[in-house]
Amino acid sequence: MSYAADFRSCLSFWSRLPVGTQAPLPAFRTAIRALPAAALAIAAPAALALALGRASGLSPLMAALVALAVLAASTGALHEDGLADCADALGAATPERRLDIMRDSRNGTFGTLALIFSVALRAGALTALVQASTLLACLALLAGAVISRVASLTPLALLAPARAEGAGHAAGAPDSDALRMAIVGAILCATLPLFAGAGAGATVFAAIVAAGAGFFVTSHARKTIGGQTGDVAGAAQQLAEIGYLIVLSTAIAA
Repeated sequence: MSYAADFRSCLSFWSRLPVGTQAPLPAFRTAIRALPAAALAIAAPAALALALGRASGLSPLMAALVALAVLAASTGALHEDGLADCADALGAATPERRLDIMRDSRNGTFGTLALIFSVALRAGALTALVQASTLLACLALLAGAVISRVASLTPLALLAPARAEGAGHAAGAPDSDALRMAIVGAILCATLPLFAGAGAGATVFAAIVAAGAGFFVTSHARKTIGGQTGDVAGAAQQLAEIGYLIVLSTAIAA
């Protein structure tokens, strides 16, 4: 497939943006090479909403919340759903029971709290960034969207599917060449905050923390359910984005 076709497939698979195609899961392994570009497109409406919110007089917190709402609408809350399902499974005693809970579409107490903290932590970090510079906050939102989505490929690349069904099983392990292209794209996008005055050290460290979140979720999934699922990838994305924004905002505020 062409890069443009892979780009459309990634948009269709990872978002609710109208791209006029349905991403075929068999192409997922190679289509991920276009994930960085697709992630930029997915986060662009949220970054625009953040900038327009500030320009129209919204407070930094309100503008950050509007941006996160737009981002969730763009993705259909795909990753938030994965985070909530994984959080709900924390209290189960066996891998089989954890997988059953993750398959259940209803949210429990842990899942609800995970969503509250996810929104609160990201909104707080974006608020701090906006207070420093609206441009910096917008570029950080774009960079975080790319880095966290590439980080979410970590469990898919390192673990076998935990069950013989579902998106994690259908997607399969990413193609190594396509994964390398995605990582290079994420590294390039990680430089975006530099154009708004962010320090190189903070920018690099934030990206490392985001990548580390992907490995942390992978390790936890290996121990608790013996493999990966689509929910695990979603949880990895959320934790990576949270970690990235918190580290960058803390460094800017210091």
